[in-house]
Amino acid sequence: MKNKKSMGSVFLFMFLRTVVIILFLVIVAMGVLLGMQIRQAKKNKKATEARKAVSQNGSADEKQVDELLTADGSTGETVDDGQNTEEQPVTAQDKPDDGTDYDLSLAVLNGTYAEGLAGAWVERLTAKGYTNLHAGDYSDYTSQTTVYIMDENVTTGLTAVFPDAVFIYGSPEAEYVGMDLSGLQAVLVVGESDNIVNGGE
Repeated sequence: MKNKKSMGSVFLFMFLRTVVIILFLVIVAMGVLLGMQIRQAKKNKKATEARKAVSQNGSADEKQVDELLTADGSTGETVDDGQNTEEQPVTAQDKPDDGTDYDLSLAVLNGTYAEGLAGAWVERLTAKGYTNLHAGDYSDYTSQTTVYIMDENVTTGLTAVFPDAVFIYGSPEAEYVGMDLSGLQAVLVVGESDNIVNGGE
């Protein structure tokens, strides 16, 4: 008799436990379904607002419609602002009107032991708009960049490029220059202070 009561109790307990589990699952399912319905209702509301905006204004900006249809207002598109941070060579049409004579005859001489320094500076100055450059060597080692201005009527604009350079009105010593100075308006002797070769900037 006791065994029958015990078995009945176990059966009742299992039945009640099953009922509780089923009720729990039903509640969870209803919660999920309710959440989905709420999200769908919000989407429908935003779509309705977008359609009203179109009908009221006659037209609507695509971005404005997207802002109504998305929660964060993001269109998900990448905007190209047309800006390019990479330095581009200056052409004759877009040279800055700063008074610089970009067409002056300028010799760029390497006053250091670093090979290719004059050529490197010719490339950099060409990118800045200078058009009449002549690369060469200066046989006397120079620690400080020096600019010799042989034509007082020209504006070299090199103070902006070489702010720490020494500027001298006159000509360098011809014995150290490996080229004919005639016809030149200025001579740039690049010193170690502006060595952009071998790890320089």
